[in-house]
Order: sequence, then C-alpha cells, then structure tokens
Amino acid sequence: MQRRRILLLSDAIRDVQKIYDDILSISKSKTVAQNYLKKLRHELRHLEFTAEACTHYVLDDGSSTDYRFCPACNYIAFFRLTENAIEIDRILYSRSDFIRHLDL
Repeated sequence: MQRRRILLLSDAIRDVQKIYDDILSISKSKTVAQNYLKKLRHELRHLEFTAEACTHYVLDDGSSTDYRFCPACNYIAFFRLTENAIEIDRILYSRSDFIRHLDL
C-alpha cells in the first residue's frame, strides 16, 4: 500500500478549531482540549496507509460520492484521495447531519 500525505483543507481546519473550542468550553481545560486533538490527529494518521480501505459515502438515494469516511474519536473525517494525498474536507461530529455540511 502506498503512503499518502494527509492534508487538512480549509473547512477541516475550521472544524478542528471548533472541536478545540467546544472541548475547551465544556472542560474549561486547555490541557484536556489539546490532548483530545492529539488523540484525534493520532487516529487520523492511520489514514496514511489505510485510506483506500475506507468506505465511500453513499447518499440516501443509493448514489455513490467521491468522499470516503473514517471514524476518529467521536467524529467522522470525510476525505478524497488524490494520487499522492488524502485531502480531508470535513471532520464532523458523528451524530451530525452530514449532508448539510458536505459539498455534494
């Protein structure tokens, strides 16, 4: 399997900042928020070698998209594969309405 570089696109960067802000707001601890992001990054790092094995996101009507997805902590990373990279478009809370947030 080929190793690909992981790239966070602009929406995913905003998602990570929102995750940090939400955890900081709830926990009142920068350490807790930072440790959670470390754990999230660690789980996403596995994509470097396993991204091709991740499932394609399928719409309710059964049509396939070019998005793949992978769970990471309580979130789901939505990404696309390019020849040399994994482009993460969004990192969304696992119970959110994905369709509303994805550009499909």
